[in-house]
Amino acid sequence: MQSYFSNFTQAVGKVKFVNKKAKQLTVDLPIDYYGQAETIGITQYVTEQAEKYFDKLDEYEIRIKDGNTPRALISKTKDDKEPQVHIYHN
Repeated sequence: MQSYFSNFTQAVGKVKFVNKKAKQLTVDLPIDYYGQAETIGITQYVTEQAEKYFDKLDEYEIRIKDGNTPRALISKTKDDKEPQVHIYHN
């Protein structure tokens, strides 16, 4: 993320294991909000990366936030063929 978006700091994730296999992942991705266009760009990039790296997980949720303000949500369950993406209009 840092190489793609210069204002990115860090992400914090939690994973749930069942029988030593990662099943569920939740990631909080903080951003400095500079506008809707940047939120869309970050969300598209993160969605592509999630499909690439988290495809084998049963479930994941990535919450993109500016402080405590949600900006976007990317989620996928084992029944979904593609991630569900929602960009909030705040």
